[in-house]
Amino acid sequence: HSPFKEAARVAILTDCALYVLDLKGFTLKDRMSLDDISGISLSSLQDGVIVIHADGNSIKRSQTPNTSMENLKVTGKGDILLNLEQFAIEFASRLYISVKAYKKSPRVVVDTKLLYTVEKKISSLNFRADVKATKTSVKKTGENSFEVEVAI
Repeated sequence: HSPFKEAARVAILTDCALYVLDLKGFTLKDRMSLDDISGISLSSLQDGVIVIHADGNSIKRSQTPNTSMENLKVTGKGDILLNLEQFAIEFASRLYISVKAYKKSPRVVVDTKLLYTVEKKISSLNFRADVKATKTSVKKTGENSFEVEVAI
């Protein structure tokens, strides 16, 4: 059983914010202003995982359908994690260019260990290539740490 709940999402990048929508009903799940983005992290195993780091702020998760984008509040909830499969590099590049044009260059990390924050707790993802695996899986290895086995 995976500690992460996968859900199909649509990521929309505008000239002032990143929006993450639920694929089924196109309801808003996350919104992060480009001004709040401090960094972008990608796994070095080409698995499509990208972490978008907030500047100590993120957005309040939408709990009700049809929540207007203007009614979301910054809460310091944490970073946004996405699995963009083969589009991670392209998305990260466009996000970097957009954030740089909006304010300053975000920090970029490509590594087999990525740190992220959720609800003000720092967690880690440790990536490991597995030639025997048929699909990518996630195992909890500690209170705030996870191992991601990547099928290659």
